Amino acid sequence: MNYNEKNTADYRTTADYRNVIDLREVGTEDGRNLVAISIKHTTYGWKFGKPCWLWGHRTKDEEERSFGGYTLYPNKAEVYSLKEWQESGYGAGDVCKVDEPVKMCIGFCKKYKKYDTVLVPLDDYIKYCECACLPLDEHGRADNG
Repeated sequence: MNYNEKNTADYRTTADYRNVIDLREVGTEDGRNLVAISIKHTTYGWKFGKPCWLWGHRTKDEEERSFGGYTLYPNKAEVYSLKEWQESGYGAGDVCKVDEPVKMCIGFCKKYKKYDTVLVPLDDYIKYCECACLPLDEHGRADNG
């Protein structure tokens, strides 16, 4: 049974209910809607309100996905689909949490420290940045322009 096939009532009984995203809320497994947060590079000195290191640089839908480099800005980071990330070969085994996306939360890095990288919905991360008054790009703007 894959994540989308789980019954919501059964899912709510799990311990991580509040910290795992229901894919029905963020789109399909094929939709580009996730940013990859490097827990490994973010952990030092992180606390809620600080930026996280995000993978890649933004590409167009028809371009090959970027899996190299890091940025602090969500409007510049690569956006992946869950399927793209799972098929990329990055994080094979238990290195990256690629089975499902997670939510930003207080103690985020501590909670997921056993992983090098986790996937978070872009909208969720942007809301986090807005609440923490963090810039969305290097010029502090909320758009890509």
